[in-house]
Amino acid sequence: MNRRNFIRQTTFAGAALSIADASAVMGMQAAPIKIGVIGLDTSHATAFTKIFNAENPKTEFQGFRVVAAYPHGSRDIESSVSRIPKYTEEVKGMGVQIVDSIPTLLKMVDVVLLETNDGRLHKEQALQVLKAGKPMFIDKPTAASLADVIVIYDEARKLKVPIFSCSSLRYMKSAQQVR
Repeated sequence: MNRRNFIRQTTFAGAALSIADASAVMGMQAAPIKIGVIGLDTSHATAFTKIFNAENPKTEFQGFRVVAAYPHGSRDIESSVSRIPKYTEEVKGMGVQIVDSIPTLLKMVDVVLLETNDGRLHKEQALQVLKAGKPMFIDKPTAASLADVIVIYDEARKLKVPIFSCSSLRYMKSAQQVR
């Protein structure tokens, strides 16, 4: 398996397992688990959606479906802003409903993938998800500052809402050897 496929597989598997584990902890039904995506300004959002919404998903991804997405991320990083229209059309083509706010998304889903590319927005977005009691995967970076990361994890702990965040690179054999 090449590095790109390994990274892709471990990221998706980590997100799926964290969602499944969180759903079990939260007492949610086993399937189907409705996933919401916040942030369509990164290819990770479309990649996750392709995996979870595949016609015949791999065993580890069965029982999950991305059903809604809030597209907005950074409004001042050109590369993020310019990606949103294309990625929005891609996920719409996979049967995902595009919504105009995070509160609307939260009413429709069981769990959330926070994919916004700009870590400066993660604290504000994550706190909305946590207050709604939704388990969440936060794609890297967890936030733009250590102070924001601490706020996110403290709130998750206080509200007893499972969250998970990482870079898939941590699962690479060579990264483990360095460690």
